[in-house]
Amino acid sequence: MNDINLLLRALTKGEMVDIIQRFSIQVTGFAIHVEKAPIPLLLASLKKEIETGLRKRRNRGKKYTEFEEICKFLASRYLPVINEGNYDSLEEVAELFKFERLYSKASMLAILYLHFQEIYMENLATLEDNIKNDVFILNGIIEEISLEDKLTRFNEKLLRSDSYEQELNNIKEIIREEIGEEEYEEIKEKVNKNGNESFFRMIHVTGKGKHYVPMIPFLLEEKRYTNNKYAPLLAKVLLEIIKQRKIIEKDTNKTLDDTRETLVKVTGILKKEQENYSYLKKEHAVLKQRNNEMQINLSELSQELLKQKQHLEKSSEQFDELKTVVAFIKHLLKEKQVILVSNETHLLENVLFGDFVIDVETLNYHIKKKDTRLFDDKVLCITRVSYPNTEKWRKHSNYLKQQMIQYCELSGYVIEEYIPQMLEFLYKREREVKW
Repeated sequence: MNDINLLLRALTKGEMVDIIQRFSIQVTGFAIHVEKAPIPLLLASLKKEIETGLRKRRNRGKKYTEFEEICKFLASRYLPVINEGNYDSLEEVAELFKFERLYSKASMLAILYLHFQEIYMENLATLEDNIKNDVFILNGIIEEISLEDKLTRFNEKLLRSDSYEQELNNIKEIIREEIGEEEYEEIKEKVNKNGNESFFRMIHVTGKGKHYVPMIPFLLEEKRYTNNKYAPLLAKVLLEIIKQRKIIEKDTNKTLDDTRETLVKVTGILKKEQENYSYLKKEHAVLKQRNNEMQINLSELSQELLKQKQHLEKSSEQFDELKTVVAFIKHLLKEKQVILVSNETHLLENVLFGDFVIDVETLNYHIKKKDTRLFDDKVLCITRVSYPNTEKWRKHSNYLKQQMIQYCELSGYVIEEYIPQMLEFLYKREREVKW
């Protein structure tokens, strides 16, 4: 079977219609409503168009549609996603297609033809059989990647990202400015002296809220931040920085509000002075003196406003960096398959946790039905405050233990209290799995 026939057999009717409309291919008797044409007629029109395109050109320089053009069109929906994800192999691309809601045999075939030509040519017979038997098109061509390998590859790729090294180095420079280069180098030497042992010793002697100071040189040394076992530690550092930057942002906003209020007052004074100009003209000498004083004040205020504007621009850049942190935490929650169980409104509606939260009633429903498929291979993080009485909590926790479902109890009332507990639990769980 040649390339054209193989591709035509893989197409759905919807894809045939899309191609015909995209390249303005004629279908006899269905010039307007192509989608109503029978499949055999659509296939015949496509085959004629492509085969003709191999031999000649249309009048006035417009050529017939070529086979490679159709392949590029079919692949175009997936290639941006593939390129953005930086997939290294056909196996990884195949995984994307397996989980894609609009999986298309023809699109996968087109990507093989365009970007994996050698694999395509060596496996033509297998591809034909898979299309004929209506199974996944790459069956027998690629090796199945285990879930553990998928998670490992994803995590390693995430941790190798240049953005993390850049972010950590930016934080390092901020710390050096705060405490001085000499003190920073001293901390760096102490925290890396005996690996993990010296790290934990430094953490114990460092004040609360300043743990990120020894964490930064520890993670940067030998690029430990790329090691999967230090991923929760990296998240902890970034969370600490978020807290610090929130304080800076709050102070900056207050300063800006004060400046705006002052500017409004000054603007009001100027307007009033203009309205009373005819009266003040009689006291020109006094007005001139006052005007000079106001100009001086306005100049000083303008300089102050310029400084605050620069400060705001810097804060905006820091806010953009916070988005990277949020993305990392969401990736971590998704990677570790975390489900947060809570009735707290501020969690159910929170941007960070929204995709990972269910309420207690949903958990209770599955327990009553004795259906725990939703929680297979998941980690449940349950806010204790969502349970009004101890009896219901014991009932749920005992059930989860019986079913050997991983869970942890979160104390407190706000997100800032929950996140460190979740990260600590994930970190301990990760260490237990590795040991």
